[in-house]
Amino acid sequence: MLAMEQMLRKYLSQKVFLYTTDPIIDQALQCGSISSLYRTVDFGAGHDVNKSFALQRKYQPKGPYVNSEYYTGWFDNWGEGHHAERPEYIAHYLDQILSFENASVNLYLFEGGSNRNFMNGGS
Repeated sequence: MLAMEQMLRKYLSQKVFLYTTDPIIDQALQCGSISSLYRTVDFGAGHDVNKSFALQRKYQPKGPYVNSEYYTGWFDNWGEGHHAERPEYIAHYLDQILSFENASVNLYLFEGGSNRNFMNGGS
């Protein structure tokens, strides 16, 4: 990860903000970053927002709370049923995130995606 950071800083800029995204698992946050990168978490509707941000804070003591991948749904695979969530369910947990002071959220994947050469991500 250090080599990747050095390459990005060399070709982009020393001013570029780099961060990592890890699931809300203690070991993932502990091992998924290096001290020079900002640690963010990813989780979707149904997860305890307070506990999720508390775990981020354990490994990222300063800065904003950030859910860099708030899942608004899930991907579909060939041969499986379509995954869908009620908008009200997603909005309920999104409201909880937005109620945190100094919190940011990225909706993942809000709309669209790739057809991966007409394979739709199916395996």
